Amino acid sequence: MDIPYKVSYFLIFLLLPFMGAILLVLIKFLFLDEDSDKTANNSGKNSNCSNTLALIISCLYIVGFTFTLISFSSWSFISVYVVMVLNVPMMTCFTLYQLVKQLKLQRKRQKVKVVNINTLNSTAASPIINNSNGDGDGDNSGAGNGQVLSDLLGSPKLRNGFYEINLQELNGGNRIEPIGDDESDLEDQDYRFYYENTLQQEGEQEGAAQEFYFNSLDLHSKHHLSYRQRMAFKASRFKWDVIKVWQYKKMVLVASVLVSVFLGIMLPLAFENVCICSHPMSLSTALTRSTYCPSGQVCFVYLSLPKDPSHSMIIQFHTRDKPLLAYITYQQESSNSSSNSNSNRKEITNYLSMGNVIRDEPRYVSFVDLVDLKPDTEYWFNVHVESSNHKVYNSRQYSFKTLPFNNDDVRFIVGGDIQMNSDAVNLGKLVSDYQPHFVVIGGDIAYEDGIGSCYQRWDERLLFFQNTLAKDNRLTPLVLSIGNHEAGAFFQSYKQVPFYFHYFVFKIGDSMLSVDKRESFHVHKISTHSSIVSLDSCVTKLWSEQVEWLDNTWSSVELKDTMKMTVYHTPIFPAYSPLDSKIAKLGIEYMVPLFDKFNVPLSFENHEHLFKRTKPLRHGQVSPQGTVYVGDGAWGISSNQRPTNNPHGIFEKTAYSNHIWFVNISIQSEINSKANKTISLRAIAPDGQAIDEFDLVPS
Repeated sequence: MDIPYKVSYFLIFLLLPFMGAILLVLIKFLFLDEDSDKTANNSGKNSNCSNTLALIISCLYIVGFTFTLISFSSWSFISVYVVMVLNVPMMTCFTLYQLVKQLKLQRKRQKVKVVNINTLNSTAASPIINNSNGDGDGDNSGAGNGQVLSDLLGSPKLRNGFYEINLQELNGGNRIEPIGDDESDLEDQDYRFYYENTLQQEGEQEGAAQEFYFNSLDLHSKHHLSYRQRMAFKASRFKWDVIKVWQYKKMVLVASVLVSVFLGIMLPLAFENVCICSHPMSLSTALTRSTYCPSGQVCFVYLSLPKDPSHSMIIQFHTRDKPLLAYITYQQESSNSSSNSNSNRKEITNYLSMGNVIRDEPRYVSFVDLVDLKPDTEYWFNVHVESSNHKVYNSRQYSFKTLPFNNDDVRFIVGGDIQMNSDAVNLGKLVSDYQPHFVVIGGDIAYEDGIGSCYQRWDERLLFFQNTLAKDNRLTPLVLSIGNHEAGAFFQSYKQVPFYFHYFVFKIGDSMLSVDKRESFHVHKISTHSSIVSLDSCVTKLWSEQVEWLDNTWSSVELKDTMKMTVYHTPIFPAYSPLDSKIAKLGIEYMVPLFDKFNVPLSFENHEHLFKRTKPLRHGQVSPQGTVYVGDGAWGISSNQRPTNNPHGIFEKTAYSNHIWFVNISIQSEINSKANKTISLRAIAPDGQAIDEFDLVPS
């Protein structure tokens, strides 16, 4: 199984903030950690600019981790509540850490120095800290600050202007050895802490003294404490720091923690249904999306081409409201009245809820199988829905035309890889003017990348099919192939395909099947003379898994005498990728022998975002009686500018161009009771100009 594209989008959420953080770390290291910067603001630590960058770097780490968790929730890997449980304590601890850090940065005026007292091996010392209650003249009992130190640090002794602090006593009796035996060892690590502002609140000098103690202990712990002892010491220090923040910055602490909890809860909720998808790359959330499917109306109406489109048709439509009762009325002539005496009524075959995929809003997809239709006949229909709240609403009137059943000409359009832009719209208008019997789209239809929260990509395509491809409300049936962007990658399971199998069925009765029972390959008979098979190019089914079905289908009495064509997403003979790439190689192994066996004259390929036409190929070699492979999927997509090559001499023509194929199958005469068929093909660019044109006369 390939890694789904949404996993790479996780990395975007994660890596972009971390890449920014790494860049800032480099800037900080290269330009802002010089000794001159550390003393620029009377600080023994980094400059203000460096400290600000450090805060931004930390925030970027938190943002990256938070949004990565949110993306896992959005794409249904973990619950949003799990994200909140992880996010709230993480953001709260981060806030407390930053508040502690900022409080420490305020203590920059007081000077504290660690010295080595040779006569007391387990001691450290602090300079006398004067306050309004003492003058620091060396009298321990009379100095106000001396009393504070005595209460905190266990009766420190005054010696030569420094208070001596017994580290052995402070560490619960566990002796901590000095760094060295002589004073020079400490001179090399002369730890100084400068405090920029004299803090006015009562007790701040006490905090400075305790800060000195912790730094002194930390200096020794780096060399003499076990890992567990160091962790316990750091936890104890962090707890003490938080208490000090509570004492001196109570309102700031309360407000900051409340904001952290709020963000820890609201960010996952606000970004729970995030959509990030490609072609074009876009990002949206439930808060930024407006609905395409409001309550009280039929939202999208579209047709799927069944196996026998001369006598049947499959209608699908969407509603926001659950259909308590839904049906269509149809007749052979247009009528503005749904109660036309000549109309037929057909209730929906089935409907399904999209609630497990679309979480922004309710969505229901309904299916209607129409059978026993007349060939080459135009039908008009209306959709009628009574919702669960007993409101009744109707669609506007649409029409469709069944395919001919005699040896009549059939015309259709083939394209793939649709990106909505002006090129796609212009090509769609050309389709509407051509009025084909059906439209074939060879995968990568919406580029939602298998992400349920990107459902509006499909809404946009369904509107495109309904409004742009249709002319005068005449809907064109669709034949689709599954592409890698429908599943998020190749070699995926049905569970990784949130829309394709829910929105479309191509066989009468398949709407009654559960979604995981609907096949990704299907066949369609074109009049009496031709057929086209849509295959799965290793998206959810391997080539090898379709061989037996395809052999039996083409050998059946119904199809054995038809001219056979195929469509699928990933090319077997790609214009750019090497022929020994995995999917192409498997296609050559499993599919090409069947194409040769049944004399397939034409195969439509996609995926490469290029234009190409091969020479006729048989057994992978150029042969006049072989299969012509055309493609390669560029219906508005940004055309690849990758170089095409022709190392095997198999290509007749290649180009960088958006295009669709106009196909016409005509019956010119009958020879020995068999129709003499001609396939006329034109590749049309968005401006309406032909970039290729040729005829095929199958043997």
